[in-house]
Amino acid sequence: MKVLITGAAGFVGQVLWMDFKDRYTLRLLDIRTADSEGEWIVGDVRDYDTVSGAMRGMDAVVHLAIARAANHTKNPSPDEQRTYQIACMDTNVKGTYNVFEAAREHHIKRVVYASSARVARGYDWDEDIRITADTPAKPDSIYALTKYFGEMMGRYYAERYGVSVVCIRIGTPGPPDNPRLRERRYQRTWVGPSDLIEIFRRSVEAPDIAFEIFHGISDNHENH
Repeated sequence: MKVLITGAAGFVGQVLWMDFKDRYTLRLLDIRTADSEGEWIVGDVRDYDTVSGAMRGMDAVVHLAIARAANHTKNPSPDEQRTYQIACMDTNVKGTYNVFEAAREHHIKRVVYASSARVARGYDWDEDIRITADTPAKPDSIYALTKYFGEMMGRYYAERYGVSVVCIRIGTPGPPDNPRLRERRYQRTWVGPSDLIEIFRRSVEAPDIAFEIFHGISDNHENH
């Protein structure tokens, strides 16, 4: 199977291609390269021609590319926050449209869209509620709102054009020693590398899916 990974140089992308390189023929798209095996295309998902060219000849696409915050401090200035939110709208919405439209154009068999558990993180952590894919969305940020929009775009392309789409609401990815895991909210949503590989592999290969949403979270104590 020939698989395109967008955002392949990020943490999740690197976790996936380390395993996928032994399973699939890979094409890797990002604005920068990483030290990996596979065919690299340096380009931006906001450019349709780049995405369409990368999609040509593929069987499936794993869409991971997102806007990155230039400043990762917990308390960004209003200007920094606004700049990041605009980047989210640009990359996470326009870039995701380009991926789904190119998938339609090239008759891609499966699109696996990396959404976020933050799509439903707007609920109070103390609420007695078990969040599932059927729980009404409640985004906690502009970033989460753009990821929810991507899910709905996937539903549209599935129902209107027959594109097979799997959306994965990724929790907090990282190794077990991730410093963020000191905070309870991240302990609840942590997803380890082996579980990331398993859920994305199954999402690429599972037969007979029109449109589905799944949560990608490890079996954590107190998971939400």
